[in-house]
Amino acid sequence: MKFRISTISALLLLMFSLTGCDFFRTLAGRPTSADIAARAERIAQYEDKLMKEQAVQDSLAAVRKAQEARTAAAEAIANLGYIVQPSNQVKSLNGIRLEHDYSLMIGTYHNVDNAVKLAESIREQGFPTDVIRFFSGAVAIATCATDDPVEFIQFMEKVKGQSFCRPDAWILKKVAE
Repeated sequence: MKFRISTISALLLLMFSLTGCDFFRTLAGRPTSADIAARAERIAQYEDKLMKEQAVQDSLAAVRKAQEARTAAAEAIANLGYIVQPSNQVKSLNGIRLEHDYSLMIGTYHNVDNAVKLAESIREQGFPTDVIRFFSGAVAIATCATDDPVEFIQFMEKVKGQSFCRPDAWILKKVAE
């Protein structure tokens, strides 16, 4: 009898050491280590998917916020107190390709030398300038040229009060052709 008990005990001990915890989990109806690993993998994949979706949502929100800022700035440009002239309504510009969406037009001259002198003077004060030649032969000086309405508003804040920013200055807004 002692032999049987010790033999059965030895066999049980051997069986438990070879089968591990999964044997008991299976007997108890619990998930095995393979089931737990598979579930952990599914959870990791789901969390990865959620993170990617959140990144897309964050990106869309950033784009939406930037667009709202651009729209608000474009509306603010209309309220700066300057005439805003769409490029398609400036007859002398027909066919001339503008580089930027917004420009502050600070002077138009028939004498090219006068226009170049003014442009150089403005550049010396730290403001970028463009010289735009119209088909009529006139030459215009533009500053604050940019595609971003928010940046244009910031430029305008710096330019206001400068001696070259005259009351008859106007804003040229590029219109898609």
